[in-house]
Amino acid sequence: MFSTPRPNYRALKLAALVALESVFTQKLAEQGITDEVRSAYGTYRKLKTLALAPSASTTPEMQREADVALRMATINLVKLAF
Repeated sequence: MFSTPRPNYRALKLAALVALESVFTQKLAEQGITDEVRSAYGTYRKLKTLALAPSASTTPEMQREADVALRMATINLVKLAF
């Protein structure tokens, strides 16, 4: 019997982030880019970079910081996409 490995929680959160980025891209294509969106997207990118940095998994403290950054990036993107 074959079974697929269970996805981990972080991988599921990253997949959701990719889906939100697709929604955001479609919204921009339909509505255009404003200065407010440009500024908010810059903040989102900084948080996402912090969350995905290779150094994020070096210590438990850095992992917690990366988790918080990923949560904040997701919240910011939800606000931008909807």
